[in-house]
Amino acid sequence: MLDKKILRRPFFYDWEVDNDIVYFSMCYYNALCKANLNNDQVEIIGTFPGVPYEKGNEYFGIYRYENYLLLGPIKSTDDFFVYDTLHSQFFKIPNEGENRFYSIRVFAKDHCLYIVTMKTAQVNRIDLKDFSAKCVMHNEFEVDNAQVINVERVDDLLYIPVNQKKKLIIFSIEKGEYSYCRFPSNVSAISTIDYYDGRFWITGEEKKIFAWDVDEKEAQEIVDFPDDIRLFFSRNNWFENSFIYNDCLWLFPAYADLILKYNILTKRLEKFEISGEEEDPEKIDEELRSGRQFASKYNVVKRYGNRAFFFSSKTRIFYEINLQTNKLYKHDFKMIYLYNNQIYPLVGNEIMSEIRYELEGLIRILTKKVTNISVKKEQIIGNIIYDRISKDNK
Repeated sequence: MLDKKILRRPFFYDWEVDNDIVYFSMCYYNALCKANLNNDQVEIIGTFPGVPYEKGNEYFGIYRYENYLLLGPIKSTDDFFVYDTLHSQFFKIPNEGENRFYSIRVFAKDHCLYIVTMKTAQVNRIDLKDFSAKCVMHNEFEVDNAQVINVERVDDLLYIPVNQKKKLIIFSIEKGEYSYCRFPSNVSAISTIDYYDGRFWITGEEKKIFAWDVDEKEAQEIVDFPDDIRLFFSRNNWFENSFIYNDCLWLFPAYADLILKYNILTKRLEKFEISGEEEDPEKIDEELRSGRQFASKYNVVKRYGNRAFFFSSKTRIFYEINLQTNKLYKHDFKMIYLYNNQIYPLVGNEIMSEIRYELEGLIRILTKKVTNISVKKEQIIGNIIYDRISKDNK
């Protein structure tokens, strides 16, 4: 069962980093947030227009381009939102095609964003000049459940592994056209894909790292995973996120129990285990029932220069790793439950609940010297805190 301290930490599916600021959409209620990595405090910067405050997870995909945040809906029939961080304004982009996305499958060129959809493996083009959307169809490929996990960009070509069809779809951003080639015969699925020195470095269901030239029918088996690596959940997807930096392939778990780093030049394979992130296969179902959102370990991993970031579904800790020194930083985000100078969100007919806000959260509210707060007294909160809030509200 998940600890209450973990459950009080903010949870989000996708995120973007801008220097030391992390943007994300809150899972449990209507709030667009930003976290400061210097002090780990989280502020609410906006709420999605037309969405009730108690509804969360309406827009979970997020991608930053210059001063814009593109926000994708959880329902594929809903419209996109764009948030202008300079002017604190929302814009709506009409729906066309499947709109659900994670930022790791969004690619920018000029003033346009290209989104690869998970279900149909098609590309949505978002024009940030006129805020329009266009779905680029590939009628020659009938794909209903493409199972797209990752996409690799090489110059202006997007390489999209479609596990359902065992095909690698190739989309030309410049031409707006599709082509494809078949998976290598010795690879059953592609979960991670990275391009390096003329070949794709891939992992899938096999306990191996492969290197593949698309002109070859088979991929080269590079190295086996360590003998002591194991799956903590009933899936065959070992790794879900990857990148190559300084000739090293980094692999981050889907259901593997550790992080791997493979030096392509020296052929050295390293293992990384994070204290507190150990997984117990016997407890995972109980954790999912008690508040863990999904079993997949890190879901989204991104590299910005020599820094990589990832968010744990188990502990809700936001991690930062220096890729030159391998030094790890842990960010335990703390919410400031304020918006428009009022406590937000309201719960239980505007009665503030300590279960929701906890003592530290209330202290952060008080130190902001908030006025105009509407709250009713609960004995569990304590007379001192109530008196202070009441005094500030007069």
